[in-house]
Amino acid sequence: MRQQQSSIFPQLNSHADMDTSLKPALLYQQLMELIPQIVWLADAQGAILNLNSAWQRYTGETVEASQQRGIWQFLHPEDQLRLTTNWQQAIALNQPFQEKGRLQLVDGSYEWFSIVARPIDEDFAPQTNATWFGMMQRLASAAGDPHLMEGQEFLEALVENVSDAVVACNDKGQLVLFNRAAQDFHGLPPEPISPQEWSQYYDLYDGSGTHTFTPEEIPLLRALKGEKVRDVRMMIIPKGGKARSLIANADPIYSITGQKLGAVVVMRDVTAYREAEIELDLSERRFQAIFNRSFQMIGLLSTDGTLLEVNQTALDFGPFTANEVLNRPFWETRWWDSLNDAERKHLKQSIARAADGEFIRYEVDLRDANSQTVSIDFTLKPVFDRHGKVILVIPEARDITAQKTATTELRALTAQLEARVAARTADLEAAIQQLEQQNSRLEEREAQFRATFEQVAMGAAHVDLSGHWLRVNDKLCQIVGYSEAELLQRTFQEITYPEDLDSDLAMVQQLLDGKLKSYSLEKRYIHKNGGLIWVNITVTLLRRAVDRVSNQPLYFLAMIEDISDRKALELRESTSRAALERAKADLEQRNDELDQFVYMASHDLKAPLRGIANLSEWLEEDLGGQLPEDNQAQLVLMRQRVKRMEALINGLLQYSRVGREQIDTETVNVQQLILEVIDSLAPPPTFILQFSQSMPHIAAKRLLMRQVFANLISNAIKHHDREEGKIEIGWQDAEQYYHFSVTDDGPGIPLEQQQQVFGIFHTLNPSDAPENTGIGLAIIRKIVEAEGGTITVHSNPERGCRFEFTWPKQAN
Repeated sequence: MRQQQSSIFPQLNSHADMDTSLKPALLYQQLMELIPQIVWLADAQGAILNLNSAWQRYTGETVEASQQRGIWQFLHPEDQLRLTTNWQQAIALNQPFQEKGRLQLVDGSYEWFSIVARPIDEDFAPQTNATWFGMMQRLASAAGDPHLMEGQEFLEALVENVSDAVVACNDKGQLVLFNRAAQDFHGLPPEPISPQEWSQYYDLYDGSGTHTFTPEEIPLLRALKGEKVRDVRMMIIPKGGKARSLIANADPIYSITGQKLGAVVVMRDVTAYREAEIELDLSERRFQAIFNRSFQMIGLLSTDGTLLEVNQTALDFGPFTANEVLNRPFWETRWWDSLNDAERKHLKQSIARAADGEFIRYEVDLRDANSQTVSIDFTLKPVFDRHGKVILVIPEARDITAQKTATTELRALTAQLEARVAARTADLEAAIQQLEQQNSRLEEREAQFRATFEQVAMGAAHVDLSGHWLRVNDKLCQIVGYSEAELLQRTFQEITYPEDLDSDLAMVQQLLDGKLKSYSLEKRYIHKNGGLIWVNITVTLLRRAVDRVSNQPLYFLAMIEDISDRKALELRESTSRAALERAKADLEQRNDELDQFVYMASHDLKAPLRGIANLSEWLEEDLGGQLPEDNQAQLVLMRQRVKRMEALINGLLQYSRVGREQIDTETVNVQQLILEVIDSLAPPPTFILQFSQSMPHIAAKRLLMRQVFANLISNAIKHHDREEGKIEIGWQDAEQYYHFSVTDDGPGIPLEQQQQVFGIFHTLNPSDAPENTGIGLAIIRKIVEAEGGTITVHSNPERGCRFEFTWPKQAN
């Protein structure tokens, strides 16, 4: 058999030392039992073949039970996946396996172990697809068997849980023991690492944190050389961790025979004490700085009146040195040389009263370094401890000579001031009266200006120096389509067409520079609906006088005139003036011819119709009761048809004129308009008419809108088939249009006739009815469409009818 290759087996002197009759498996078992660590054998597939007795000592599990479960099931759940995966990979690649993991011990706790394995053959030589030999070694401050003596366990627990950091090394300087606090102080990771890796995680400094320790200065290494190290201040700064201030004590370790075994250092965290010490020192420095730089004379007395401390201001008053006054009774110091015996006695008694807890204050005259008499405001303040006992007395002295002199002068000045105030009060009362009169006139002018501002026929606005609208009138809101609230949230730059903005801003700058007093400019605004509005603006900069030389700019006053129509006309004229003139002349000629034709036709047709009506009446009067009832009914029917024919002629005349008459646009209060229509129609009292109380105000041709509402409401009344009826008039805001509706509960319109009701001469009732010409709905359809809107009808054939039409917000 070849000599063994692994250092984990005991070295045998020779092959003769073995019992040659032993089988290889028995030999392996005996060798495994000689090793104190956990050792196992596994086959080429990783199945456990054998375990030594150390496994049962550590885990409490028998070899047979562990072979069934597998040793990996005894690892910490967080380590199982990682270790089993790497173990299977090592088997597949036939490579040595080396990992760290936590093994569950017999008491249920987990300990870190180093786990190594390698493939071997029967002669312990690495081979492919051979048996695997593995070992687990406990990683801790001292590896060993879990059945240690109770004293040893108590000592390990004590060292591990003590709040001070404990680190020990052997006589060669190698770290052999460290507790949990040492790991925390040095910023070491939670898993065990070799002591040689410690220096990668921290740096050691002296107590100030400015000087890095050399190896000769490290307390543990100093103790290893035989030195007893006491109360060394040092700092540990972990890489990326919190710096700690420590006090270290280190001693060499000797055996009972005097042999040096190593050294141990105990480190206590004094970071909080060090920070408090630094803060206290800083506080003391601040106190001394304030104490000595105070303009008041301040000192500290013991309760018996001995002067303990005094600031520089008090020493300079003498001038004295500290040695001349400190540790002496305060009333005997040189500050009080100018006092008589009674005054010194009073001072001594005052100190005694302050020592009893009383606050003392009085004035006293002293002599300064220039032998000048100085008035002093002197106080004695007791200082109490937390039990309410007086421990110190603070004397304070403040020079009030200048204050007293100033008080005397102030009284004289006060008398003079009171006389002047009385005189000025009379002047002020007169000035206030005059100012009130001026304010009254200003308010009157402001009211006049506001009325003019709101009622002027063009847009008007106040604009601040940055371009924000400050005040706008209704006309400007109508021009740009925004409400007043919306405009006040914007700037004129936001609604100015981009191509016009630069020229506008250049003129504004000239106003601000004083090069212009005002300017006028044609430009385009962007309407709220997205369209462009041409305006002519005139801008003036209002200023407020600051002095005789310069004026302070306040805001801009802008007058805005809507010239969109003029610009549109100019554009049309510039592109096709000649064609427009010819078309205009031609249109005017045709309109005149049409008017003449319509007039002649109506005149020529009406005259015979009136003759026929008159003739029927004469016949009825002359013949009287001689005519049979049938003939009388026929004469009545004749006159009805004559009246209907005359109504048709009037309707045709009106229809021909729709859209050709020049009617002015005005702001129409729709609610008021509907009330006027209802009043003129005089509906039966049995009819109910409902409409919204918040109808809009529209820029429209009032006469045309009135005709539309009158026709629709009149139709709803006269075509109703019952004595009682209900008519509802509604509206909605539809972006660029207003949407109106007239709904009744009369007879419905058959579906097949709903598209024909707007046709000329189309009626639903018998044609003999004189009031049904079939032209009314055709006229209002022509009016609505001429103004840019639409009209539709919606009806249930059984009951109810609703006419809807739209009217543009911008007049056509």
